[in-house]
Amino acid sequence: MEPLNFYLSAADAYGNQASTVFNMFLTVLFGSLGFAAAFPLRDVGKRRFGLSASSKLIGGALLSFYIISFVSFYHLSNQANGLIGIIVKQSSNGQLAKEAIEILGAPSWQPFGVSLPILGFGIGSAVGFFAFMWLANVKRNPAQ
Repeated sequence: MEPLNFYLSAADAYGNQASTVFNMFLTVLFGSLGFAAAFPLRDVGKRRFGLSASSKLIGGALLSFYIISFVSFYHLSNQANGLIGIIVKQSSNGQLAKEAIEILGAPSWQPFGVSLPILGFGIGSAVGFFAFMWLANVKRNPAQ
């Protein structure tokens, strides 16, 4: 196999794996929010610090899943980006490098030293965790 094809196949594989991790994260995130909205945990278990024991237990499990997913996504994204960089460097003539950048995309803006998808994943994880904890412990009226 030609080295350029190998790098392209490897970058594609890492990209597909990162996409799978992200889709799994979104499924769990919105499923947990739906669960918290449908099944209040406010009165299940002892309450400390304004949170029920059951919501802290489930929230802890969700937080660990979010952290594991984030680390996996971060690693896979960096691997794919590194391989894309190698592909662009390997294409020595100008036309091949230009085509590779058009197909794979130009380097993206990286605030805080991380790419926007990774930054969004981290922010989404934090907001999802706090939204779950709030939904699971919010006081509800019987009419709701």
